[in-house]
Amino acid sequence: MPHPVWTRSPGGGDNDNLFLSSIVLSTRTPAACAGTTKPPRDSWDYTATQNMVLADLSLGGKTRHVLMQAPKNGFFYVLDRISGELLSANAYSR
Repeated sequence: MPHPVWTRSPGGGDNDNLFLSSIVLSTRTPAACAGTTKPPRDSWDYTATQNMVLADLSLGGKTRHVLMQAPKNGFFYVLDRISGELLSANAYSR
């Protein structure tokens, strides 16, 4: 049973549900925090309980410290675990 975004976010937008199905990265400075909401405007309550894997990958000739996760929403996420930048979000199922 879907949970329509207009019932969860009467004000509209993803900011009303910033931490719904999110990855939040805490940096070394207490004032800084980076993260991403996945998927935006989630109506199906895709909880992401799968493990997060930390790795160092060579991307574009540069070593990136990344966080990877493949939750049940069908997308494989790769984020830079230092900056929080979303590097990829590719479908792994259809």
